[in-house]
Amino acid sequence: MALLKRVWDSFRRNMSWLRQVFFRLSGCLPHLVFVALTAALLAGCSRQEKPSAPRGKGMSVPVTVAVAAQKDIPRELRAIGTARAYASVSVKPRVDGQLTRVTFKQGDEVNKGDLIFQIEPKPFEVALRQAEAILARDTASLQNAEREMRRTDELADTKAISASAVDENRAKVA
Repeated sequence: MALLKRVWDSFRRNMSWLRQVFFRLSGCLPHLVFVALTAALLAGCSRQEKPSAPRGKGMSVPVTVAVAAQKDIPRELRAIGTARAYASVSVKPRVDGQLTRVTFKQGDEVNKGDLIFQIEPKPFEVALRQAEAILARDTASLQNAEREMRRTDELADTKAISASAVDENRAKVA
């Protein structure tokens, strides 16, 4: 506490000395401001240099000459804005697969029926071959069942085969 009291007393003593200096200079303050403003105004005012060549009559002015020509001028509009498509479409594939090719760039105009994406064809080619093989197997089975049905029909006329075997062979064909 004693240290704080000594610091405060020292500060008050220094303030009284500063107040005395300020009051002595306050009588001169308007004079100092006037001198500073006058010096600034005088420093800003200076003589202009005379132009090197006289203006007016007798002075030549450079002029360029060109032959008039008719040309098309491109119409350009430079503006800041946002471009919006007049139509947008959601594209959804009917099948799943990996994209192998994109045949358009964003912003290109596309028409109905244009190829825009290509899906990897290998899985679909494999599925097609499988379906063709199944079709061939089923066609062969149908032809075999038709032959057996004809045979059983002939045997049924002679009563050499049971009626249930005839019905079974007809069901295979249907």
